[in-house]
Amino acid sequence: MARMLDSKRELQMREMDEAFQQLAPRQEEMMRAQAEGMKKMNEDMRRKEEMIVFKMEEQEGHMKSLERKMKSFEKELTNQLVTDGYLGKQDKVNSINWEKDGSIKINGKKIKETDQQKYKDLHNKYFKEGSRIGLTE
Repeated sequence: MARMLDSKRELQMREMDEAFQQLAPRQEEMMRAQAEGMKKMNEDMRRKEEMIVFKMEEQEGHMKSLERKMKSFEKELTNQLVTDGYLGKQDKVNSINWEKDGSIKINGKKIKETDQQKYKDLHNKYFKEGSRIGLTE
């Protein structure tokens, strides 16, 4: 009886060992596939991160360019407004309103119709025609 139990146990052990032997290559294959998947995912994330950094640097360059344009525009605009008598030498431009009817107000003062085109041309020199970047409506 003990011998039969030992034989039965030995048979079960061999069957389990065979089952593990058959599973081992599949498990290795699954582990390799999982490792490849992780490697690809990490590479994709690295590429996306590089793209985000590139886009951010590109946007930063655009912002710096826009900032330079705004400063130049503000300086030239202020000089022209002082020359035309709309501002005193110590005054600053606090607001620009481009009205729908084509009129322009600087710090609440309406620009004469005869001067409006000059200021529109000055704006267009620095910005696309029709844009209102940095300006209030």
